[in-house]
Amino acid sequence: MHIEIEGSIGNRIRFNRMVKNMSATKLASIIGVAQPTISSWEKGQKNPTIGNLVALERALGIGVLSKDYLEDMERQKSETPECYNTRGRA
Repeated sequence: MHIEIEGSIGNRIRFNRMVKNMSATKLASIIGVAQPTISSWEKGQKNPTIGNLVALERALGIGVLSKDYLEDMERQKSETPECYNTRGRA
């Protein structure tokens, strides 16, 4: 079953988890993260990594990756001040 809903990635995760009658604890166990991590995604406090999004797609049987989300991630990366960008540093 695939239902497209509007809103944040967290809303999509929560909605589709509930459609499957799955607890946040069960979803966390399936994808290998802590339950508070699921909660923080659903509340919009944090964003899942691309790897976690792929795991969510498999666990929930949905496509949570969206063009809007990926564009948002790129924008955030480009807006990060250089002093916080530690990628490639020793």
